[in-house]
Amino acid sequence: MRIWKIIWIGTELKKPNDFRNAFEASLVLDDPKFVTAAEETEISLVKTTVAHLEIKGSARYGRIYVRARKLGLGPCPLEAGFQLPIQHCLDSNRQRLFICVKPFRIQGPLQILGIKCTPKLSLYCQSVGNNFIFFPSDELIFVSGPGLVTAESAATQPSLAPKKGKSSFCWW
Repeated sequence: MRIWKIIWIGTELKKPNDFRNAFEASLVLDDPKFVTAAEETEISLVKTTVAHLEIKGSARYGRIYVRARKLGLGPCPLEAGFQLPIQHCLDSNRQRLFICVKPFRIQGPLQILGIKCTPKLSLYCQSVGNNFIFFPSDELIFVSGPGLVTAESAATQPSLAPKKGKSSFCWW
């Protein structure tokens, strides 16, 4: 699958309060399981849909996750959900994106991260318990391969990556 965006994790944003100014997903930030990468690392993100994963109809997260793994996609680190909208302007015409992380439990059922793009950008926790169904057109973000950007992919798709050390902070 084609790389959609390249982001850095493990940047100068290290503490929960570094992200809190931009997002309202404080349940994640306040949890001791939220850690940032120890070293600055580039990761390649792939945007796909349930339908593009060759799943017919709607599906639960477990089925989507297994199918994505078979196609060489992996879960995003939690930090990716916070870094993506900081490093890249996201299309305000999208309703939402799901950041496919290893499901976590803070309160209640298992959750992943979601980004609502309208009317204002916000990061939230999305329950993926037994009752939540993803539709064929739902947009999902995974890490490509091991998550590291190769020199070849960075050279052939330089517009995917933000300038190192720069933040775009594109809020509408």
